[in-house]
Amino acid sequence: ASADPADATTTGPGGLFLLDGLPPEPVDLRVAPPAGSPFRATSFGPFMPGADAAARTPPLLLPSGHVLRGRVSGGPADLRCEVVDATGERVRVPVVEGAFEVEGLPVGDAHVEVTGAGGRGAARAVVRIPAGWPLDLVWRDAQTLTLHVIGPGGGPVTNVEIAARSADAGAPPTELSAGDVDGLYTLPLEPGTWLVTARSQDLAGSGPVVVPAGTPARATLRLAR
Repeated sequence: ASADPADATTTGPGGLFLLDGLPPEPVDLRVAPPAGSPFRATSFGPFMPGADAAARTPPLLLPSGHVLRGRVSGGPADLRCEVVDATGERVRVPVVEGAFEVEGLPVGDAHVEVTGAGGRGAARAVVRIPAGWPLDLVWRDAQTLTLHVIGPGGGPVTNVEIAARSADAGAPPTELSAGDVDGLYTLPLEPGTWLVTARSQDLAGSGPVVVPAGTPARATLRLAR
């Protein structure tokens, strides 16, 4: 409530509370839900206590969910952050001067991915919500993976839908689009181990691919019916 930490109370039935003996000057209220609550702490005000009679505040609506704040170092300009929360819902927010903030997240594991224009790198992490502040991420430049997609008979397969999942961060699949020439697909992926999945009409296949740092990588993926 005021600058005096003794000016505190707990809510009673119906969410009502009373703070008595406050000086007749503007005060801010900070409301902190109990641990495990689906709501998050926030501040309201300023309010002016009544000098001779009780002053009533309007209903205070607590925002639901938790806040995740973080920073990414070493990345280019024009970044964006996407968080997949524990329910599978995707939330996208901009990254401003290397910092981002995502509100309304439920308790559970959240997959965080910061990317830039052109898909030339990323910063990824899996964090347990509620999390401490800040989440520190490090940008990793993408390397070039040339993927040769072949069919059951060994011939090239064109018009393939490709997705890659980072085995290092446990993130959700990253949908990739790439033009093909004779079944060759050029994909920008950060260094690490990836599970690459490809599908074309009635053919499909998947397999792990290791992308080393500082050098282009090549791999072959065979599809089957």
